[in-house]
Amino acid sequence: MIEQKRGISAALRRIGGRILNGAPRNVEPIVLQRWTEWQKCWDRFDFAPFVASGLHRMFGAISERIIAHADAAVADWTTSDYRNPQIDQPKAAAAISRFLAEWDAPQRRLRWFVDARSARAHIRERSSEPPRPAYWPRMGIASLLDSAWHVEALGRRAHPNDPWLRHYEDWQDWSITTPPAAVYDDPMLLVNRWTRKENWLVAIATTTARIESEPWMDVSAIRGADAVVRRWTPLADAFAAGLFYFWIGPEEVICISRPSLWVMDGRLHREDGPAVEWPSGERYFFWRGVEVPCWLIEEPETISAERISAETNVDGDAA
Repeated sequence: MIEQKRGISAALRRIGGRILNGAPRNVEPIVLQRWTEWQKCWDRFDFAPFVASGLHRMFGAISERIIAHADAAVADWTTSDYRNPQIDQPKAAAAISRFLAEWDAPQRRLRWFVDARSARAHIRERSSEPPRPAYWPRMGIASLLDSAWHVEALGRRAHPNDPWLRHYEDWQDWSITTPPAAVYDDPMLLVNRWTRKENWLVAIATTTARIESEPWMDVSAIRGADAVVRRWTPLADAFAAGLFYFWIGPEEVICISRPSLWVMDGRLHREDGPAVEWPSGERYFFWRGVEVPCWLIEEPETISAERISAETNVDGDAA
């Protein structure tokens, strides 16, 4: 056991690129440095020294701070705020500018689209990379917002690993060039993302050694995570200002405005019209969180067992 701890400690020092000497440390760059090195890992043995240092606890503490910021940005929203979104383009632009600056990315002009369909068409002409959410994927209302976006986006069917990735992926798995796995429709990419995440979770579950002599990984020094938090919170601010999804291209940032959302009990629901609607006319219908065909809401008198069966068969053939 002593030799194991010595081996892990040596690995940690190699990862850090410096030997502890008791001198004061600038914690923020070291946190980012550990994250950068962690991103290069793949199997559970690569991850073990990071777990032993307590990095997974640091990740969790940082995640809580980002989620708290994202939730606070929309905490005062009312039903009217969901249904009648106020799009403050200058404020959203300032937030996106901060986001790019925090990642040392060049500033780009912003191009706004009033609906998802036209924006996706524009992006597909330029890249296979999908747009990503401005809202934080782990905030309280994220699942509701996911439902509003993924109705048509990519025309995708859920991959078996999709719900697991939605649950377990967090900020450390993403970057300015690596969106959440949930936006992709590439089965191999999703498999690779899940395999790496599974190896990390296994490392957390099986690695019990702890190195108490590494103060730069002490969770009590969470103030050192400020640099990481600053990288992500501008997106929550942009979402609160009216940005729904975005895509960063070589010369421009495609911005998609937040649609009108009808919400009841934390789910998309509307009895007399579309629950998701953009000014252009793009719209989707939901009943208690489940997408339904427009006729079910607009022509309730035509509802019959036969028509429902026919619609189900058509959807099955299309899938």
